[in-house]
Amino acid sequence: MEFDVTVDAAGPSGPVEQLTYRIDVEILAKTLVGERPHQRIEDRLGAIADSLDSVTNTYGSANAQALRAEQQRRLEEMRRQTEEEG
Repeated sequence: MEFDVTVDAAGPSGPVEQLTYRIDVEILAKTLVGERPHQRIEDRLGAIADSLDSVTNTYGSANAQALRAEQQRRLEEMRRQTEEEG
């Protein structure tokens, strides 16, 4: 079952070239409505992201003082370079 669909449109600069698309709905007949074939992968990736967030937060909390010191050192280095260039 194939259908041709013609699209006429106008964009911000005026009319857009007319396009015709062929749609084969038989392809859709082979899938289940609402099916998400990658659901397991999505769930696993979500769990990995949650774990990484947890590790990042724990690391940040445990090393907050060292991270602040490093940030301050970098800022001072940038200021020094800016003063030398100016």
